[in-house]
Amino acid sequence: MSKVSEMTIEFGELLEPDDFEGFEIDPLGELTAFERGLQRFAHDHDRRISLRIGRHVTTIEAFRDLIPILCDLPRGLADLAAGKTMNLELPELGQSVKIYPRTDVTVRCELRGFDPGDIYEYVLPKQTVIDVITGFICDFLRQGVSAGCVAESDAETFIAAVKVS
Repeated sequence: MSKVSEMTIEFGELLEPDDFEGFEIDPLGELTAFERGLQRFAHDHDRRISLRIGRHVTTIEAFRDLIPILCDLPRGLADLAAGKTMNLELPELGQSVKIYPRTDVTVRCELRGFDPGDIYEYVLPKQTVIDVITGFICDFLRQGVSAGCVAESDAETFIAAVKVS
């Protein structure tokens, strides 16, 4: 586990949006305009996203897997920058990624559920993990703004919360 590994997040192909009758993003009116916009964008422009950590790759979908965790990412990144643990739970896939502080400049990344019964661990540069996740979120929000689903001011506010040093 001492070898330093890499992490990437890449956008993949667009998926056909689920088009079932009666679908509503926020039937109870509980979401903010920003949250509704994110969900609308992820639904209408759903795509596969490849998350590679070390030699393991998992494919998530924007609407099904990313949206449930997206609004928790700023807090997770702030925790990671402060030397605390960051958790990424992907319940639809039965997978989780836990990122623990190891040193001031490296983190230990633990993958569970990527193969039944196995736990994989990788050492990653802490700043690289923060930069990769932050860059991905910024790209996703810019696409939401370009599609007209997310207000630019809301995206800028969210991005400001995500950027940690």
